[in-house]
Amino acid sequence: MDKQTINQLIKQVVQDQMPLTEASHNTLLEHNRMLYASLLNLPGLSAEDSMQIIQRLLAVTEQGGRSVSLEVKKTEDRLIAEVLPFLEVSKVLEGFKQLVTLKVNNQRTANWIKSYILGAPQLELWAVSYRNTLAKLLVHAMGKQVAQTCLHFMETKKGKRSDHQAAYLDKNVYRFKGENSPLFVKDVLLFLFGKLKKTQHEKLNAYLQARKNLNDGKGLPYGVLRGIAATFHPKTEASQVRRLAGKNKVKREFIVGGELVEANSTNLVDRIRKQYLESTPDEWVAQKILAEASRLPHWDAKVALILDTSYSMLGFGARMYNNLSIATALTQVLEKRTSNMKIVQVGNQHETEFPQAQGVTSLAEGILEAVTYQPDAVLVISDGYENVEQGDTEMVLQGLKNLGMDIPFVHVLPAFTVREAYEHRQPLGKDVPLMLETGERGFMPTWLNIQFALQPDNIAEVLQNSMQSFLN
Repeated sequence: MDKQTINQLIKQVVQDQMPLTEASHNTLLEHNRMLYASLLNLPGLSAEDSMQIIQRLLAVTEQGGRSVSLEVKKTEDRLIAEVLPFLEVSKVLEGFKQLVTLKVNNQRTANWIKSYILGAPQLELWAVSYRNTLAKLLVHAMGKQVAQTCLHFMETKKGKRSDHQAAYLDKNVYRFKGENSPLFVKDVLLFLFGKLKKTQHEKLNAYLQARKNLNDGKGLPYGVLRGIAATFHPKTEASQVRRLAGKNKVKREFIVGGELVEANSTNLVDRIRKQYLESTPDEWVAQKILAEASRLPHWDAKVALILDTSYSMLGFGARMYNNLSIATALTQVLEKRTSNMKIVQVGNQHETEFPQAQGVTSLAEGILEAVTYQPDAVLVISDGYENVEQGDTEMVLQGLKNLGMDIPFVHVLPAFTVREAYEHRQPLGKDVPLMLETGERGFMPTWLNIQFALQPDNIAEVLQNSMQSFLN
């Protein structure tokens, strides 16, 4: 497969949001396994394509007649670990089920299934929502006999278990529990296999009690309650099920009733938001910025970055400080990995590491200042609300073109979720690449998106260079 073909395939994924075909997946894997694995870093890669890649990396254990080396597997595992937590759980479970269908059950695959399920922070919700699927996957990963033995040992009270039984459970179950407690994992496993009689865990208990009285299942997901009602309470009206079902909350909600949620989050944007909200410096933030920067390749270029700190970047309610936190985080991370960067601040003119959102969005003025530095490229991090004179920015960009100033621009749009609507934003111009940034997955995908926009004919090379940085 030649460079041009690889570039075209990756362009289809990144720019056209087109899924890779089965043939493309197989050809890329055979051509260059490490490049294929690095596709997991691609911005905009669908959950289905991500799981297709993960399935093949786990299933294909030989290449060129030789076993895949332990070093390569470790690198792939690092990439998988970066991606899995951000994929929709139903897509991941469906991908793992495909491995069951294909009878792929090498030790690496088994460990990934057990780690993903048993170590999940959302394990209790998953247990009631995907009960049969989780049970099937765990039996596949453990083996039927091992699963039955573990359940038998778990039903034995902890104080009465032999050392052999305790060691057996540690080896096959508890070493995959992540931050979950052994007692909690035990209850979940007993629940999944229909052996749990009572528990103190709210959702598990609600599920058990709802089989007797549907009202006791209040707060469980609608699909779960509907299934319980169909089996145990067939005369229940759909309206009652809807009233009892838990309400879906806004993803990444940070403020609930005036209280901070996930104050100890390890997400950089969340912690910067917390810092803004509490007006208290967080030493962890500075360390995390360095860590995020170290993951990106060095960018040997002269870059002007226009940072929008106008009032519209403040946001409100659950989104307060979200856009500003993304903008300041990305600015500081990129500054540390770019050989020559000039930051042009618009809105609030008081330059600090974490500026407040004030003033109007004068992007046109910022662009005119940025080009005076004769940069190789101009990045604009802005929510896109041009509230001085609508259209000013596009007119300035056209004027620069008319003057023969062929400087590439890229617009990064901070967003609360990947489902943000573009149509309510004012982009820089119709010819300026526009990309969404939520800060949820770190900044490697956005860095790649920026480089792809600036180097459209060198996508494969950019991707390979990003892998070298990831490995170092």
